[in-house]
Amino acid sequence: MRLATLTLDSNDKRLHVAFPYDPVMVEEVKSIDYRARFNGQRDPKSWSFPAEPYIVERLSDLFALDSDSLPAAVRELLPRKVSVRRLPDLRLLDGYSFLTPPYEHQRGGLAELIEHDAWLLAWDMGTGKTKVVCDRLRHGYADGSIRSALIVCPKSVMPTWQTQLRQHAGYESWVLDGTRAQRLSVLNKAAENKLCIINYDAVHRLVDQLALYRWDCIVTDEAQFIKNATAQRSKAVRKIASKIKYRYALSGTPAPNSPLDWFGVLLFLDPTGKLAG
Repeated sequence: MRLATLTLDSNDKRLHVAFPYDPVMVEEVKSIDYRARFNGQRDPKSWSFPAEPYIVERLSDLFALDSDSLPAAVRELLPRKVSVRRLPDLRLLDGYSFLTPPYEHQRGGLAELIEHDAWLLAWDMGTGKTKVVCDRLRHGYADGSIRSALIVCPKSVMPTWQTQLRQHAGYESWVLDGTRAQRLSVLNKAAENKLCIINYDAVHRLVDQLALYRWDCIVTDEAQFIKNATAQRSKAVRKIASKIKYRYALSGTPAPNSPLDWFGVLLFLDPTGKLAG
């Protein structure tokens, strides 16, 4: 931490920063704002600036000044920190009995899925996103809002989903795998209270058949697979999802290459269709 003091002068209404002479730091201070002035007649000698919030932040960062250590008048200039993310309402979980105990962040994730018809769980790998969805489906089956769900995921994790649904929700599911004829046969057998799992590569091959069924919920696991909004599988997933109320996306890397990767995922999640307009 550098030995510097930052004060607000009540007479000239300017910020004053005083520090031991260092030619490098002098140049850094001068570069903060063109209105910087050196005050050699003051004791201690100081550089002064207009009393503006961004200047307080820049000087605090430059000299590693903790906001709590600043004079009250200087702290008042700092912008108010307001959280843009509202905490989940855990009261939504009242009356729900977990089949397997959750971590606290999973309780919050479940509350978010219950509260929002379309939601992205952009959590890191290993944080238990799959369990949260299993609990959401179980919660939906309990209150009658969800009677059928389609889970779209990479082929490699299809068995994992089947196991997790059994473990965390107590449900058996239908895996749409094999040849086209085999997938259609399984789909037809799963007509009542269906809970089906299909991989991304198979979606566009069965898109018309899947779109005929009434799905209450669709989940895209590893949602970065639909980041390219013009790809066949992305279009197929959106066609199926167009009439589905609950849309949930899971991904630890929703935009792996650039901000544009968000577009395909947002088109899937958007319940109004305004993004596509």
